[in-house]
Amino acid sequence: MKRLFVLIGVVAFVCLLWVMSGFWRFDKKNYLNNKVLDMASPINGSIDTELFKSLVPAYEQQ
Repeated sequence: MKRLFVLIGVVAFVCLLWVMSGFWRFDKKNYLNNKVLDMASPINGSIDTELFKSLVPAYEQQ
């Protein structure tokens, strides 16, 4: 019975933290500023597909 009360207490505490975290107010603009978003964007948008075609999978190499 003691373990049940401890488990209920832990679950209640986690639920309280979850509600207090404000997960429903998440907004991409507030979470990531423009500087981070600019750094995360690719420098050159082209993908070299010929390089991918020339690669041999590891299980085929020997």
